[in-house]
Amino acid sequence: MLRRLFVSEQGAVGVMMLGVFLTMLLVVFMAMGTLAAGVFKNAGQVYGEAGNALKWAVYAANFDGVLSGRTSLSAGEVAPYFDYAFQQITGTTRSGDDFTGGSLPGPVQLAALNEVPAGTALPSGTITNQPGFTVSLTVPVFSGGILGLSPLTITVTRFAVSQPMPVIQP
Repeated sequence: MLRRLFVSEQGAVGVMMLGVFLTMLLVVFMAMGTLAAGVFKNAGQVYGEAGNALKWAVYAANFDGVLSGRTSLSAGEVAPYFDYAFQQITGTTRSGDDFTGGSLPGPVQLAALNEVPAGTALPSGTITNQPGFTVSLTVPVFSGGILGLSPLTITVTRFAVSQPMPVIQP
């Protein structure tokens, strides 16, 4: 059928236009897929980094907890360790509530660092079995400006159990 259209030249322009349209559509989908992959990468990266920094901060704040018998911490004790760990992991510097620098398209804002008692529902719907801490960060994952898209920020919330570092005895 297509051969007959090209031989008789009836609809040949329409077929060529269809090919150009499909090519342009493929390019747009590839561009959107690339942008989506970049946004997903940025979100996943900060999600992991925030979790690692919070776990390290809780352990560091209660490093001698096994020896002292202390099982609870305050957010004020954990916050400086979180700041240090997050800055080291992400390559950022703290300025007020913002972590600036690093590989993200804008500053990461520390929204909250809270103590969470046992039995509390987390934003994910999970009920905590042990006390711990949550950190909430507002993260820019896309700077916008491409194809008229606006900037995109997400809120990342992570939880870490408040427990002391294990003591390793020789």
